[in-house]
Amino acid sequence: MSTFKKELITPIKARKWLEKRAENRPVSLSYVKELADSIKHGDWELNGETIKFNSDGELIDGQHRLEAVVLADKPILSYVCRGLDSQSFDTIDIGRRRDMSSILAKHGEVNYKILAGAISWAWRYDKANIQYGRSNSPRIQEGVAFLSQNAGLRECCSLVKCKLMSRGMAAALDYILIRAGKDRSLVDSFFLKLADGEGLSKSDRTSAILLLRNNLAGSKKATAVRLQPQYVWAISLKAFLAFEEGRVVKHLRFDLNKDKFPYLDEGIDS
Repeated sequence: MSTFKKELITPIKARKWLEKRAENRPVSLSYVKELADSIKHGDWELNGETIKFNSDGELIDGQHRLEAVVLADKPILSYVCRGLDSQSFDTIDIGRRRDMSSILAKHGEVNYKILAGAISWAWRYDKANIQYGRSNSPRIQEGVAFLSQNAGLRECCSLVKCKLMSRGMAAALDYILIRAGKDRSLVDSFFLKLADGEGLSKSDRTSAILLLRNNLAGSKKATAVRLQPQYVWAISLKAFLAFEEGRVVKHLRFDLNKDKFPYLDEGIDS
């Protein structure tokens, strides 16, 4: 007979339970860290998910949450289910894990997939973490809070349409440029020319857009080496500023290992 109740799970209790885990899926250290960060920041919520034990007292679900409690060194409240059939493990967590886009969709956001990407890129920019790319992302609660403080991201997700880079990144770039006081018509012109390639020349202010477009289009080919997204962000920002300043450029370069990452308020090397 199975039991179900709410319990306070301390780091000491979590360690003891982890010693009793049954054969389980491999631990994802990145997911443990993500959960631990949520616990440390007070974002953990009692939401009905359970930590599960089989009829032999072995842990069959919840190892990531327990590892996170140990890592955060902070207790949580969780429901605990005991006495499950040992075969129950095969039916656990076969659904898809919720991510930011699914949470935004639940909140009724339009363009929720693009918006999730835009939130992440703009958040990285504001945290000066762009150089780490997708390996550094906001927790879901951080992302939702960031959106409430940067509501203009929604409009940018609808405005910007560029298939040469992720639409989330394009929307975030659009947003941080407008937020920084850049002329809306100039920003729109930049993305339009980048998207359709019309009227670009090596000998005028559109030269940087031409170089950027060639870079991005080349990386889309099946045999091409994919560009790292943080590199795309950096050269896109450099290309816009060259376009804004009316400069003719012959090269558009950025070395992720050597160059200082570009931020608008610090000035950007050509």
